[in-house]
Amino acid sequence: MAILTGPVLSFNPSGTVDKSIVFYPFRGRTCVRSYIIPPDPKTPRQMEQRSKIRQAVDIWHSLFQDKAIHDGWQCHADTFSLQQSGYNLTLSNIIRTLRAHPDPSFAISAVSLPSRRVSISMRNIISGLAGDEAGNFTLHWGYEAGVMPNVSDLSILPDGTILSPVLGDPGRIVYWQLSRVTLRSGITQALLA
Repeated sequence: MAILTGPVLSFNPSGTVDKSIVFYPFRGRTCVRSYIIPPDPKTPRQMEQRSKIRQAVDIWHSLFQDKAIHDGWQCHADTFSLQQSGYNLTLSNIIRTLRAHPDPSFAISAVSLPSRRVSISMRNIISGLAGDEAGNFTLHWGYEAGVMPNVSDLSILPDGTILSPVLGDPGRIVYWQLSRVTLRSGITQALLA
């Protein structure tokens, strides 16, 4: 039995036909493929990877609530024409970072200060507490999302924040990104006070 949401000869058919072929949209085009039920062998490596993805999704939902931080990850994906969303970029960076560091901190929010600085709130993504990762983070910043030539090495302060240096003229929009081996924020926009 056919289950289609539009006629086959229409502009946008999608769905299955008698469990033999599938119509689906892909990058603005209608595609067709044979119907398959993918194998799911549930190997130990596969289950381990699914567990990492589940952990990354849980971290995203519990810590990444700030719209500017969401927009920053999407800006990074868009700026570098990555074939993934900001959400997927964040998840892959969380997984990559957890592999490289057992107890990492990520930027979860940022506030522009009157001193033309940005205060970046860091959180330990394992405990959810204030960021406490020792060592220097690299802050890249500039006036365009894809061009951030200014670099500063900064550490997390005892209150769990990173305080940027003076970033430019009052009223200007700057873009910043934080890293430490892996990305710890997307390309985030700040209006300097």
